[in-house]
Amino acid sequence: MVVWEGMFTDAELGRKARWGHSSIEQAEEFTDLSNVKKTVICHHAPYRTDADIDFLKSRISSDRVSFGREGESFCI
Repeated sequence: MVVWEGMFTDAELGRKARWGHSSIEQAEEFTDLSNVKKTVICHHAPYRTDADIDFLKSRISSDRVSFGREGESFCI
């Protein structure tokens, strides 16, 4: 499992070059290209609402990528 820092979308990332953050789309691409079984995107932009996260979730085609949420835990 990979815990991925996905603060921004690709569109937002272009305006925030060198801020040290990754994009949600990069997480999906990395997961598609790797042998990782699960990627959990965390460290969401603080201005995102639950509805925003739900919309972004709906755009991800991989069943190996999910969004972390407060209180979630994993057994590794």
